[in-house]
Amino acid sequence: MMYSKEEQRRLAELMLELERQPVAQARTGIKPRFITLQEWAATTFSKVPHNNTLLRWVHEGRIHPQPEKIGRIWRVKPAAVYKAD
Repeated sequence: MMYSKEEQRRLAELMLELERQPVAQARTGIKPRFITLQEWAATTFSKVPHNNTLLRWVHEGRIHPQPEKIGRIWRVKPAAVYKAD
């Protein structure tokens, strides 16, 4: 069966989307080494702080272990904790 260029493009997009989904991790029990700062905040707090607040906490050293900037994205270990002072 031959696919048009548009169908091939859409199939490629769907394959990329499937690769990004964490389904394989859930099935195998693999835990990620790092998650994004926003994902960490969503799992840690009932009311997610604003991005500017999260970045301030990073720069003030209030998140332990310290998040790492990988590329343009701040990443943190899932077990990290917020320390007020």
